[in-house]
Amino acid sequence: KRCFLKIKKNDDVLEREINLIQILKEFEYLLEIDNTDDNFTIKNKIVSDLSLFLNNKSITLRSKKLSKLYIEYETGLCYPILKVINWTKSYIITFDNPEFIYSNRKLFKDNRLLGNLDATLKIFITHPELENVTSEKGIFRSDSEEFDTQSVFGFVENKFKTKYEYFVCDDLSKEWADHIGLDEESIAFYHSKYKNSAFSASDFQDIVGQALKNLGNLSPSDNQWDIKENLWNNLYNNDSVQTQINRIRTGQNSNDTIAYFKKVKGYPNIKKQVHIVINFISKSGLENKLQQLKNGESFRERNEVIQILWFISSLISSCFEANTEVYIHCKP
Repeated sequence: KRCFLKIKKNDDVLEREINLIQILKEFEYLLEIDNTDDNFTIKNKIVSDLSLFLNNKSITLRSKKLSKLYIEYETGLCYPILKVINWTKSYIITFDNPEFIYSNRKLFKDNRLLGNLDATLKIFITHPELENVTSEKGIFRSDSEEFDTQSVFGFVENKFKTKYEYFVCDDLSKEWADHIGLDEESIAFYHSKYKNSAFSASDFQDIVGQALKNLGNLSPSDNQWDIKENLWNNLYNNDSVQTQINRIRTGQNSNDTIAYFKKVKGYPNIKKQVHIVINFISKSGLENKLQQLKNGESFRERNEVIQILWFISSLISSCFEANTEVYIHCKP
């Protein structure tokens, strides 16, 4: 609901509204940790006393300044933001040794992480067209019937929608994916993201997180269809612009699409697939960085690449457990 700073002045406690979004933007990317005299200071431009504290079985964040910053929820509950961050475990810690990572209050080690790079990179599929995209969805007009060709959404539709009997734009609302492809052999979820960045672990984490949280929706339950029927019957509306873009991009109306989805999801040999489509990573560039990492070399994006590698590993493992194929479409 709001974020505010509690300030004690004489005997009074005053409150000052804070723009939380501006603060969070400063923490979107990796921050270096300075280890001096067993004090693990996190270098940043906003909170000078932010540090890590090593507990017996966990690592938490500490800051006297942040202890005065509060988040108030719509329910009326109010908590110091630092407690919220520590409760929700909203941070990841990487180490000089890429085999280790600290996440969700646990220390993980994977000896195979750098030993099987060729197999890991098999999930990447390259497309020169992604070099030229300039936005995620393009500019919307009231007479638009298609997504802009130089957007990631436009690329996905031009490249993939004719492969399927039904292709749906499920973006916005309680989306399962940005696009859903259905045919007699597969149920495919397409998750798209555009960013003007390179090797951004936070941007990659966002799109991977979207894919992972929707794995279960590849086999939706019966009580989920009403929402989709209403949404898929409507024209696409975004940025307060009502376009002429049909939600059903290939196929008939939402009733036919849902009936088809229900049918094929019951096929014993149906393939479930997750497709991630991004413009901010190139396969060759990532391959070079991973090789540098394997060789123990130092480079500017080292920590970002370590996190990206762990996110890829987590994505592959989760999809394997869910009996789902996974592909990442990116620049060459």
